[in-house]
Amino acid sequence: MIASVSVGTTETTVVPAPPSFPYRFVAIGNSGAATIYVKLTPDATPVTTTNGIPVAPGASLVFDQPAVRLELFRGGVKAIATTSTNVAAQYF
Repeated sequence: MIASVSVGTTETTVVPAPPSFPYRFVAIGNSGAATIYVKLTPDATPVTTTNGIPVAPGASLVFDQPAVRLELFRGGVKAIATTSTNVAAQYF
């Protein structure tokens, strides 16, 4: 799946929770002008600018996990930004 998502100052789902098996590959690209902060969301703790992984404008964050250890992406990915910006996500 490839998606384009607008991320603002409230928590936004960038990669939804998988319907059955965890995703093997996730790439999140910041195509906007503001830094985004991303967080894996297996728990209920909301993403903030202090607990999220910063992704600068023009940068990408890529996870590729081996098929024998599919544990990372069971809950999806959420993001927040200091101002509205665009994010591209690819996951399967």
